[in-house]
Amino acid sequence: QRFGGEISPWTALLGLKSTREPLMVAMAAVSGKRTPKKVPPPPGKQTNNKAPLPPKVPGNMMQLEGNTMPRVIDQTRIPIKVYTEELEVDCYKQLLDLANSPVPVGHVACMPDVHLGKGATVGSVFASDEFVAPMAVGVDIGCGMVAVKVKGLFKDAPQMELDKLQRIQKEIKRSIPTGNGPV
Repeated sequence: QRFGGEISPWTALLGLKSTREPLMVAMAAVSGKRTPKKVPPPPGKQTNNKAPLPPKVPGNMMQLEGNTMPRVIDQTRIPIKVYTEELEVDCYKQLLDLANSPVPVGHVACMPDVHLGKGATVGSVFASDEFVAPMAVGVDIGCGMVAVKVKGLFKDAPQMELDKLQRIQKEIKRSIPTGNGPV
């Protein structure tokens, strides 16, 4: 009931009475398991789905603390790296549920276009060792993405020095947060 007040399609499809997290139900269905195994937090780390909410701003938004990117939420089993200053309150709760679940490894990345999704937060990225997460792709794949033609860049590519092309590629990789490891 946490996700828009409706029963998840996965819940109905699997004939379950309710689910705490539609994403978990989806992965349980794909992996052939009814419930995923519990993954304890690292030693000395307490997880808390009821982590204190940052201060609210007008509307259903909340302001995250800090002035560097990414902002890190580390009250969860694995950290959440957030690449925006504000989050919807329900989005924040959905990200906490994901980061405390056994599904992601490493960290959960939260992109600037993040918004509440059905089953998974749209604009979140994570790696998983054991699960396939169809709801993590979502129904609006590619929303917020744009392709921009850079006049003359590729026309001039054969004449460009290799190191200039590598600097462009490195800057693109640095500016667009993706993946689970170093670039």
